[in-house]
Amino acid sequence: MTAWGVEYDEAGDIAYIYYCDNNFAEQDPNGAVIIRQQIVYAVDDYGKECTYLQQLKPEDPDTRVGKFLITSVFSADLGRDIWKSKYPNVVVEK
Repeated sequence: MTAWGVEYDEAGDIAYIYYCDNNFAEQDPNGAVIIRQQIVYAVDDYGKECTYLQQLKPEDPDTRVGKFLITSVFSADLGRDIWKSKYPNVVVEK
């Protein structure tokens, strides 16, 4: 999964995340489009504070909505030094 952006709440915490899951591109009828889902902070059954990715509620209020525990988040190096050595004439805008 690759996160593309977030929305913050009034307290400055992440409230929603925009992400793409390329692993399911061929199986997903949406073709791995960017998805917006809610971030929920809750205490689990053992009293531990946890962060969940919460599916947004569909139009039907009786439909069950899943949530998924976020176990880790990390960033990946863009490898700009490698790209710059391979394509020195390409200027990266910041």
